[in-house]
This record gives sequence, structure tokens and C-alpha cells, in this order.
Amino acid sequence: MDSSSRKRGRPKLCVTKEVLEEHRTQKRLQNAARRGQGQPPGHLRLQFLKVLRRTCEATIVAVMEGEGWYYNCCPRCARKVQTTEGKYYCTFCSKEAGDFKPRFRLTVRVEDSTAQTTFTLFNKEAEQIVGIPVDKIIDELPEGTNIAEIPPVIRNIIGKRCVFDVKINEYNTVCGYEDYTVFRLKLSHQTEQASTSNKDNTDNSKKQRVN
Repeated sequence: MDSSSRKRGRPKLCVTKEVLEEHRTQKRLQNAARRGQGQPPGHLRLQFLKVLRRTCEATIVAVMEGEGWYYNCCPRCARKVQTTEGKYYCTFCSKEAGDFKPRFRLTVRVEDSTAQTTFTLFNKEAEQIVGIPVDKIIDELPEGTNIAEIPPVIRNIIGKRCVFDVKINEYNTVCGYEDYTVFRLKLSHQTEQASTSNKDNTDNSKKQRVN
């Protein structure tokens, strides 16, 4: 992994020619505006609002501490609800949200052969890789557990290799934020084979104990 790849912090399949070209174009527009050549044309401003979608195969190397692992979401819009005077309220819907539901929000560090970067997985994708619904994890936490700590069952995803489909927007290409949202994933063949092997070993151990 070269120093420039480490500095950018983006897996090689995310840093495509199209993404880099948008970044260069935006820089040229910003420089032109600073030189007093006016604002960029409207169609050029709008092109940076589009969301690019790219695929990257990478290994999860960490679940980020301090980011939390779930949030209480509004059942209508899925946005985070706020607590106000002991009541749960959705500012987006401008309504009380007493019927909120917990929803996964995992921030993970991933790595491929060129760099490390940060991915965020929401409910569907997170449950797919964790294997257990978020409400079941909460219900089965031992009494007195610090709910903010990452449960062991979630830490078990470290080391799994997946093919991630991620969104890349202007916050990544223009502002340089290193956090990509995953909208689809599937386990790589390596992880699937390892999972199958572990299951077979467990089944064999059970048979030996029975015999």
C-alpha cells in the first residue's frame, strides 16, 4: 500500500476515475470562484449532488467505539428520535414517536490491499452480517450491561470479508469525508467457506459427544 493510498484512506475500487475527475473539476470551479470569475454554472453545481455507487471487497478490521451500534428510529421516516422532557419526538415528522423501534447503525473500519476506510451499515445490511436482529440483542443483554458498549456478538463480525456496495456523494468527493454508507453487501467466498467449515466442525463435535 503506497503512502498516497494510505493518506486518502479509500479502498482502490472506490477511488475510480469518475470520482477523482469530479474532485478535480470541483477544485477548478472553487479556484475560479476565488479568482472572481463568478459562480459555476447551475448544471455543474448540480452534478456534484448525485450519488455514485461503487463496489469494494474488503475485510472488517474494527467496529468503531464511541459511534454507538444502534439508535431509536421513528417508525414513519426511520430517522433518529429525540428525547424531550421524557417523551420521544421525531423532529422530521414533527410528531411524538412513542412507538419507536431500535435500528442498527454500525460504523466499521474496513481494509483491502490498498488502504483502510470507514463504512456505515444500517439495519438491513448490519443484521445480514451480524445474523441477529437488533431488538433480540438488546433483550438478551445481561442486566447492568452498559448499553453503549459494543456487544460481543457484534464484535464477531471483525475479520469477515464482504463485497460492499457503497454510496459516494459530494461529502466524499468534494469535502473529503471518509465515511461511506453501505446499501448492499454479501459475504465473500472466503467468509462463507470459513462459516461452513466452523459449522461442520461444531456439528462433528456434537456427534462425537453423543457417541
